Amino acid sequence: EQEALAKHMRGHVLEACTSPHANHVLQKCVEILPPELLQFVLEEMRGNVLNAARHRYGCRVLERLIEHCPGWQTQELVAEVLENASQLCRHTFGNF
Repeated sequence: EQEALAKHMRGHVLEACTSPHANHVLQKCVEILPPELLQFVLEEMRGNVLNAARHRYGCRVLERLIEHCPGWQTQELVAEVLENASQLCRHTFGNF
């Protein structure tokens, strides 16, 4: 059932990151599903990390990914965060 829900999120990750309700669903998927089933989330976020990190809800999804996925899987996302650290540390939502 949880895997089926995650499959429905495929192709809608960026939209879910900015939704006041769908971001909670996405966060819960990250918390309960095995990391290998979340690869599509990381792939869809790739290149959009700065926008997600500065968004009220997107930053929460990004935090859950970093908390629950292994380093090898989040390496590119973390690199995008670090590349923009000077901007993010001064941003309301980007300073997680």
